[in-house]
Amino acid sequence: VRQLGMTLPPVPTVSQLLRTLRVNALKHLSQNFLLDGNIADKFVRAAGPLRDVHVIEIGSGPGTLTRAIMRAQPKSLTVIEKDARMLPFVEILKPVAPCEYRIIQGDALRVDYSSVLPASAGGPVKVIANLPFNIATPLFFNFLRDLSARQGLFAAGQTDMTLSFQAEVAQRIAAPAGSPQRSRVSILAQHLCDVTLPVSLPRTVFVPAPKVDALVVHLRPRAASDVGYDALERVARVVFSSRRKILSNNFSPYFEDGPAAADFLASVGIVPTVRAQELTLDQLCDLTRALLSSGHLAQLPARKHVADEA
Repeated sequence: VRQLGMTLPPVPTVSQLLRTLRVNALKHLSQNFLLDGNIADKFVRAAGPLRDVHVIEIGSGPGTLTRAIMRAQPKSLTVIEKDARMLPFVEILKPVAPCEYRIIQGDALRVDYSSVLPASAGGPVKVIANLPFNIATPLFFNFLRDLSARQGLFAAGQTDMTLSFQAEVAQRIAAPAGSPQRSRVSILAQHLCDVTLPVSLPRTVFVPAPKVDALVVHLRPRAASDVGYDALERVARVVFSSRRKILSNNFSPYFEDGPAAADFLASVGIVPTVRAQELTLDQLCDLTRALLSSGHLAQLPARKHVADEA
């Protein structure tokens, strides 16, 4: 076994367990198993050192990433897994776990994260997850909202996230101003976190192989801003409502007429003919403050569906 920080005592390999228990990935759960221990070690290294860290793993699957996390010797490890068929894969690791180790069977979208950390928790927390593609976006936005409110896993202080996404979604999360992939998720994620893409996961490393490649996204929380998440989300929704239009056209329905929207944007230092993807985060924050102080923010549409935010 390739060492990340230590070698676990002998236990059956993931492949052996899959054959013995006759477990296959389920399409309706969007399961694509990561079986390569070397790739799992790279994934875990992207999260940074884990000693003295409380780790939350979401969607452990057959436990390849779980084993890599254990090799990095965290202070504690809590695994959340929905599929009961996967529990033996992580339960078999209890006797060899080098840290406090808990397993929670539950739906990651419904878990009460305020009660997930062990009672002994103190110090940094890291969320590490090879996310099923079908829950990745809604779960990510749940986490961003919790981070903005400093609640759940983010209540105690610094909580990093190291998560896998479809490559297209990951690229949107990290897209800088001027990128054609810039979107609402870029703005909301980068408002709260410093974002990097440290590891590529070709589709061939998964079993069964999905139709697309994946990327690991590392998110480290930034200092709190005076611009609230909900306010910025409302502005970003309008900004990116029609990417091909100039910005003043996107805002004109919420002002008395088109020229009024253009004049308002100009007063904030934004060229009215700019397009959504060209705006920097600072410009969007300035625009949000101005809309809030002028009373126009209340006229903008509120969030309806999580899926719309990506």
